[in-house]
Order: sequence, then C-alpha cells, then structure tokens
Amino acid sequence: PWAPPTRLVVEGLYRVSRNPMYLAVLCIVLAWALLFHSWSIAAYATVLALGFHARVVWGEEPWLARAHGEAWAAYAATVPRWIGRPRRRASSTGAGERRLSAGRADTYRDDGAAT
Repeated sequence: PWAPPTRLVVEGLYRVSRNPMYLAVLCIVLAWALLFHSWSIAAYATVLALGFHARVVWGEEPWLARAHGEAWAAYAATVPRWIGRPRRRASSTGAGERRLSAGRADTYRDDGAAT
C-alpha cells in the first residue's frame, strides 16, 4: 500500500534534488551497465530516465502544485528537479535570497544574517 505524505518533504536529500529516489535508481542501473559493460543496460537506463522525467513533469509535479500550493512553488523555485546547483531566488524585498531550511523559506540579508 502506498500513502502519499501529508506534508511537503524538503529535508535530507530533498534539499539537494526534488527527486533523489529516482536518481538513486538510475545510478544503480548505470552502475550495472558499467560493471557488466552492457550497452543494453545503458539503453534501459536511458529509457528509464525518460520515463521518470515524464512521470515527474506530467504527473507528480502538477499534483504537488495542487496539493501544496505556495510551499511547493517556493520549493520548486529553489531546489533543482534532478541535479545541479540550487537555484537562488531573490526575496520580495530584494534584501537577499531565499533558502529552504527545515521545511520553511528563510530570507537572508546579503551579509548572510537571517531576517
């Protein structure tokens, strides 16, 4: 049985990527491809990655936007979908940047102090 979480999870690996479990599966399959020198497993990883991307973009993200509203919008604007550097978003006051920590968005001044 699968029960979706009732709150938006933004802790742990979810601070670095919005989809760490999908990334873990892809890493495992790619490791198999390397270990067994298998182009067919690498091709399977590619198809799997495309399937994960489609599921996330067309299924999960619209549902999360409906279910979590502004919290999802702030999270999606700050944390990359897959991997890469976190995006920085200017605060509405223009006095720094927004960062997610412990499930909330904090505003920081240019000198790094929380406001």
